Amino acid sequence: MWPHEHARQVQELDAEMQEQWECQWLPLVTPMLAFPGQPCNLHIVQPQHRLLIRRRILAGAQSFGVCLLTADGRDIQEYGTEVTIRSSTSLNDGRSLVEAVGSRRFRVTAKSWQDGYPTAKVEFIEDTDEQSSKQQLRQQLVMIHNAMASLGELLGRSVLDVPTTPWLDIKEGDDFAWALLFRLPLAAEGKAHFLAMTTKMQRFAALHDVLVSLETAAREFANREDE
Repeated sequence: MWPHEHARQVQELDAEMQEQWECQWLPLVTPMLAFPGQPCNLHIVQPQHRLLIRRRILAGAQSFGVCLLTADGRDIQEYGTEVTIRSSTSLNDGRSLVEAVGSRRFRVTAKSWQDGYPTAKVEFIEDTDEQSSKQQLRQQLVMIHNAMASLGELLGRSVLDVPTTPWLDIKEGDDFAWALLFRLPLAAEGKAHFLAMTTKMQRFAALHDVLVSLETAAREFANREDE
């Protein structure tokens, strides 16, 4: 590569990173779903995604965004997750294997396209649980634990990794709630709704409802098998 061409590319990368830092713009890999604290491993094949990852690594950036597409596949959804790169392995044919982990949820406020991949200006989402006491949140966690135990009796406790006692620490309970949502056999579109929830109380209640619905479906299936 000619020196002036290399300098131009470095300047473009610096300008892109500065804009994304100041305005919270993220390049996006789609369609992909991730949750805070949960693994997000990608097999990067498409040329535009290979370019995105290469640019992020060259610029020293360790994060990018992932989100699903709308039902018609023509646009990105409103909510997604920032993921942090843990490692990246380049293969001889140009593909790469990226190990990442979900960090912050975001809402898309503006969007654009760059060299074949979408970019988005985002607002990061923080939980607002001022109206919920720790006791109320713990009660919700107990309800989740009990629903998991009931479902685990049908599916096998190892399937859900049911803890022996409910969580007392709210953060540990929230971390496990994201891990449980990551593992549950639900369509990605159904899971994506949890990204928009802005309180733990809302998220815990919705997760409990999902577990109850799965238990009902599992019992109905078991009853049909016994007939």
